[in-house]
Amino acid sequence: SKRAWETAFRTDIMKNFSVNQLLFAACLCLSLGNVWGQMPPGIILYQPSAIHLSYSGEASQMIIRWATKLPTNQSIVEYGSLGKYSSASMPVHSAVFQNRASGVQWNFTDGGPEKQNQTLHKVVLDNLVAGETYVYHVGDPEYGWSSKYTFTAMRSDEDFKTDPLKILAFCDMGDQHSLALGDLQEDVASNFYDTILHCGDLAYDLDKDNGQTGNDWMR
Repeated sequence: SKRAWETAFRTDIMKNFSVNQLLFAACLCLSLGNVWGQMPPGIILYQPSAIHLSYSGEASQMIIRWATKLPTNQSIVEYGSLGKYSSASMPVHSAVFQNRASGVQWNFTDGGPEKQNQTLHKVVLDNLVAGETYVYHVGDPEYGWSSKYTFTAMRSDEDFKTDPLKILAFCDMGDQHSLALGDLQEDVASNFYDTILHCGDLAYDLDKDNGQTGNDWMR
């Protein structure tokens, strides 16, 4: 019967867990309930995705863009310097954000029949030191932040005299069957390249399936 099953279930729990463990589990559930209760509705819809970098044309700048499903109160990048070529020697998780920059956001409506909407964000970082590595995350203080990432500011002309500019170029990469992706990831992780050129024919195609193919590819 249902009552017999419930009694057996409770008895089995008491056999396998101490009172302290059960109390800890109960407190944990209450704590999580309080945290979830304080979160704004639909918190997952505000989480940053499709985070990517690009140069602006100014050596001391970096442009950071991302997307959220819904608008947030602010478009913020918090960042800090790890020093010159020091990303391998200083753990990212212990890095300190010394700077904060704000940017703009706007609504984008896909051209497909479903007319899906998302919010795009753009922040420009200024006064970066040539060749220094920076740690950063993006998001909104109320609705949450992305994971931490790093980038290296454009190197100076003096740097290029002793260590030439190195560019990685690729094209014709679809959302599926990207056979070269593993090699590209290993090359980029080695910090060997200064920049990457996307030469076109990406995702096949970005606007396919009401833009979902483009969303998946950018993530």
